[in-house]
Amino acid sequence: MWGMLVLLALLPIGLVSLYSYRAGSQAVRSLVFTNNRQVASMAGDLVQVDFETEVSIVHAFALIPGLVDTVRARDENAARELLRLAKQSFSRVERIYVTDRDGWEWSDFPKAPESLGKNFADRDWYRTMTNAWQPVVSEVYKRNALPQLLVVAVAAPVRETNGVVLGVIVFQ
Repeated sequence: MWGMLVLLALLPIGLVSLYSYRAGSQAVRSLVFTNNRQVASMAGDLVQVDFETEVSIVHAFALIPGLVDTVRARDENAARELLRLAKQSFSRVERIYVTDRDGWEWSDFPKAPESLGKNFADRDWYRTMTNAWQPVVSEVYKRNALPQLLVVAVAAPVRETNGVVLGVIVFQ
């Protein structure tokens, strides 16, 4: 009998505790979900601003008269020196290369013999760029050069002053 009375006395306490636990855990879950969504949104905004900055940098580099002259002359060594200087200036860049208008790589830094002479016209950045010859950011892909890291390409056309496209500069 006493056991039944104790059970009846503790039953409301147990039910209230269970209800409080469920309500509290749902509130915490909702708070964590909202916080995660806000952090993800802020991170997305930061990445977008970062890529917009990268596009501006690559586009500005593509406009440098020395690069335009080098691409016009298709001087592999002079281009590699300019690419080396650019890579030193932008530490986050893994590799930089130049293709001709049709997507054939002809100079790079650091030098990757496995990529020189390869056609990259099948890459999403090239296909997207050739629609309007505007700078682009690619999807994530495994680069051709060793080590085969996952990279994002930021590419811009290299143009003559009259607008004729000579080639493409690609920062990975």
